[in-house]
Amino acid sequence: MKNLFALLSVLLCSSHILAGTININMTDPSGEFRLRSAESAGVVPQPNWNNIPYSPNQNGSTTTNSVIVDGDGEATPLRLTYRAWDGRTSGSVVGSDPNAMMMKGKGPSPFNSSSDPHTYAAIELTGCNASAGAAYDVYVYINEGIGFTTGSYGTMYLSGAGTFGSGGPPSGASVAAQSGYRTLNSSFTGTAGVPVYDARRGFIRSTGGTAGNYVLFENITLDTLTITPWMANDRSNFHGVGMTGIQLVPVGGEICGNNADDDGDGAVDCEDSDCPACPEICDNGEDDDGDGDTDCDDSDCSEVESCQVESFVRGDANGDAEVNISDASFTLRYLFQGGSVPTCLLAVDANGDSQVDISDAAFTLSFLFLGARRPPEPYPGCGTAPGEERLSCEASPAGCQ
Repeated sequence: MKNLFALLSVLLCSSHILAGTININMTDPSGEFRLRSAESAGVVPQPNWNNIPYSPNQNGSTTTNSVIVDGDGEATPLRLTYRAWDGRTSGSVVGSDPNAMMMKGKGPSPFNSSSDPHTYAAIELTGCNASAGAAYDVYVYINEGIGFTTGSYGTMYLSGAGTFGSGGPPSGASVAAQSGYRTLNSSFTGTAGVPVYDARRGFIRSTGGTAGNYVLFENITLDTLTITPWMANDRSNFHGVGMTGIQLVPVGGEICGNNADDDGDGAVDCEDSDCPACPEICDNGEDDDGDGDTDCDDSDCSEVESCQVESFVRGDANGDAEVNISDASFTLRYLFQGGSVPTCLLAVDANGDSQVDISDAAFTLSFLFLGARRPPEPYPGCGTAPGEERLSCEASPAGCQ
């Protein structure tokens, strides 16, 4: 009993390690830039982005009531609250690529002008450890700044509980991590005319000296996570940066395709739920996606031409969808008298030993007249024999069409 409790304790304490990546896409209330559930986006490409409708709230915080799902499609207990001013639409994004759509969305934004000198915005996520694991990487996506000449730049802070809603940067004692950021100017179009967030260009990591569109914080362990961008150029006219998306990526997750159990959960590569996009390879003799079915036995391969299996009745050598003495005669004439060549050798193989010979005729006669065992499936109705490779069935007999 003591060992049982110990095992249960280990399972409970380690269960959060199996959590999938958390993906949050801040969009406008109209949903113009919403990502569909199957669309993969982000530096760590993931489906199941949660679309959080954003609207400015200058007088307090807003807590979403949306269901948060992880990259595996499982509901998580993560709660998201934001406080923000004027979110900005990214004007230099073109096309319908999911990454471009995410970066075009609105998001909580510090905003400055001579008439509206707000400089604070924050997003707070509660329950991060339970949702993303004991340690995780944080990707904070930002669209281009709205500064007229230089874009926006400053410091992005991560802090723990108790700092959300303050009127300035988190105090030094509460800062868990920080990184400089610098956004591209709203009129900047990149090199060779390629737009800033076009799929051909990809993501550019932001630092204090290099403009880009995301900031990465690695190996974070905060359960309540507050993200605060604080602009260094807040005295300039009309500067701001919108936080358009967030990813929490569990550290030590499964690396798909290296034939190793990277996260120690007993499942390797495509057998691991961390690798939901792994497809079945239909001709390598392996269960690539870990669902227990191999090659043509897997439903993933149902549309592959080499896996198309014709329907037949076992023992129905002459193709009339019935098994009687005429089938034994047909088999004997084919084998010894130059009779018609069967179009479905699988049907002629009455005893199911993957060979066509005199034993098949003998098997049929013994079944019909001596009470011997019935033919293997498919029998007595039309069916298929997936996985059979030694014999062919070029076309279903007329009785099965």
